Amino acid sequence: MDICQLKKEAKEDLYIDESSIISSSMKSGVTICKWLDYYRIKAIEYNKTKANKDKIELTLYLYYTGKANQEQLAYLGKSKPFGLKIDTKSDIEKFIKASKEYIEIDHLLKINEQDLKFIDETIQALKFQNNKISNIISYKKFMEGYNG
Repeated sequence: MDICQLKKEAKEDLYIDESSIISSSMKSGVTICKWLDYYRIKAIEYNKTKANKDKIELTLYLYYTGKANQEQLAYLGKSKPFGLKIDTKSDIEKFIKASKEYIEIDHLLKINEQDLKFIDETIQALKFQNNKISNIISYKKFMEGYNG
């Protein structure tokens, strides 16, 4: 699920209809469960992406140090070993972080992190929704002159 769809659903789920406060209150538990499921799914996706990043980083390390076998070269889409000799660990790290494969997977990992953060913040807002409903009820009582 992409962030646009998540934002649309969050907007719908966080909306409190003043004319049906009771139904808004009653559906909050089910809605929180739905968002917890989204969080779990996205966390699994994040962990898979992190594992792929680690694998790519190791494979790139082997490639840039000249230790990659044919299977690892094929995984990177390379046909022959890296041609330059890189001496220092910091230089190898620079080559890894500048590679297309690493940049792509790192970008995907950051997107997953932001999605997880958005889902978590939506869950926190949903948990607070009962307080908002209580405040709306108190405000309506006050506006109607109820002193109890």
